[in-house]
Amino acid sequence: MTVVLLLASLFFACGASALESTCPAAITPAATLIRGETEVAVYSDTDKTERVGKLKKGVTCQVLGLEGRYYRIAFDGIEGYAPKNKLNLKAGTGDTAQTVSVTADVQLDQYLFASPGQAKKMAIRGTVQTDAPLDTLFFFLWDERLQEMQHIAAMEVKEPAAALDIRDVCKSIAFSSMTAGRKTLVIQGAADGKIVDIYSAPVYVCGKFKTLRKNFRRE
Repeated sequence: MTVVLLLASLFFACGASALESTCPAAITPAATLIRGETEVAVYSDTDKTERVGKLKKGVTCQVLGLEGRYYRIAFDGIEGYAPKNKLNLKAGTGDTAQTVSVTADVQLDQYLFASPGQAKKMAIRGTVQTDAPLDTLFFFLWDERLQEMQHIAAMEVKEPAAALDIRDVCKSIAFSSMTAGRKTLVIQGAADGKIVDIYSAPVYVCGKFKTLRKNFRRE
């Protein structure tokens, strides 16, 4: 474990900051219907007070937040709530909000030096300060070699706040079935339907952990 942490520290101290990410600058949370669904009702609130429209197969909606079992979504001029178990969360394109300012002090507790293909967790700590209360955090993991988004997760902020400790929202983020190589972790937040950029940093997944440790000890 000491070897892994040391290697991670050397990697990021010596070269990671000089590596430029190819992750698209204009990513936002989005969703489409899960396989097998042809349409899903969209409501004015999570109590299903009024149906305001239907999201149909093949249509991509923007995700504006997470509230309990529902995503707050927008598409074709319609904004409302749809069950998250009917939607497949993905990375979309679009501009993030410019009306909410963000001051962030975020650190990663560990880097992903481990065998790929298994569920791994990354602990994230730090604080976020915004002009408006954040109600959702989004985590994206971009693969630099494959040029694709490998993972996206949404975490609800149970008590929306302008001053937020990330660990109050989630202790760690689980990434499953990932490939080895260089990644970029992007964190965004939602403040009353506005998506804001919070943080971006390089991470690395090593697919030869045992060999790497053995060679290091031999030297």
